[in-house]
Amino acid sequence: MKTLQEVRNYLADINYISNGGCGIAAYAMYLWLKKNDQLTDDFKFVFLYNGWGDEEYYENNLRVLKNRDGIPVAASHIGIFHNGIHMDCESEIKLTRYKHIQFIEDEEFLVNALKSNSWNHLFDRDKQIPIIEKALDIDLSNVKTLVFEKPF
Repeated sequence: MKTLQEVRNYLADINYISNGGCGIAAYAMYLWLKKNDQLTDDFKFVFLYNGWGDEEYYENNLRVLKNRDGIPVAASHIGIFHNGIHMDCESEIKLTRYKHIQFIEDEEFLVNALKSNSWNHLFDRDKQIPIIEKALDIDLSNVKTLVFEKPF
């Protein structure tokens, strides 16, 4: 794959990528951009919370970001900000659909959130991650397994 759009199209076709795999997709896009020297200075991970039952996830992540202590967890949706566009693998993200938004520059924060047991389990990491790794020639082994329990 030669363009981010090709990567996005590929990821969008994966089963349940938007039901527990959105953070993996965001991380895969980041790693692909980084590997191919296409990461822009404005790049950020975008954690989006709809406010319907995810308030404690938002509050938890806010505390972790502020205090640098604790375990980050999932958001309602995760995408990226790249080249002035908020996007996931399927489309541009309309920020107005979400109650809370966090822009994350720290790769480690995302990786730790991806390892928490707060994700929708419809997305089959054991099956899909090796396929994504091979197709994009990236390493996602650090997020393949859920290792943290929910902190609350």
